[in-house]
Amino acid sequence: MKYLMKAKSIDMFGQKINLKFDKIGDTFNTPYGIITSILIFTIVGLFSGTRFFVLIKWLESNVSSVN
Repeated sequence: MKYLMKAKSIDMFGQKINLKFDKIGDTFNTPYGIITSILIFTIVGLFSGTRFFVLIKWLESNVSSVN
């Protein structure tokens, strides 16, 4: 149950609701929103990691010569 609540907090696309039937929260999260959020975090993390590696190792320099 604790892991399910943690997974629901990851959802970036949860909709705010004003009427509460339970005391769990005030957003409605779906499994599709959780999966989409995890995919977005993964893609952004991988892209940022590769760009950081290029920055540190000075790879892929587009400057061919300086006049």
